[in-house]
Amino acid sequence: MPKLRCTCGFLFNLSRTTAAEHALVPESILEDAVASTDAAAELIDRIDAASRHVLLCPKCARLWLQCEGQSVNYWQYERVEDVT
Repeated sequence: MPKLRCTCGFLFNLSRTTAAEHALVPESILEDAVASTDAAAELIDRIDAASRHVLLCPKCARLWLQCEGQSVNYWQYERVEDVT
């Protein structure tokens, strides 16, 4: 079972969908879906194929963005407070 450990120690279980998992979908795909007459299942398949997983750590609020074309590699993003 693939897992990802956040820098804060939280452990994501990548083998099942959780509330921490989101999808990043290109706007163009969503616009095409709205204008499309495809069946719902076909639209979901198109959206799923074009999206990337985003994990939001419930402990520290870091974002983990799935690397394009790779199922278990993620880039880490941490919120930085504006100091200006």
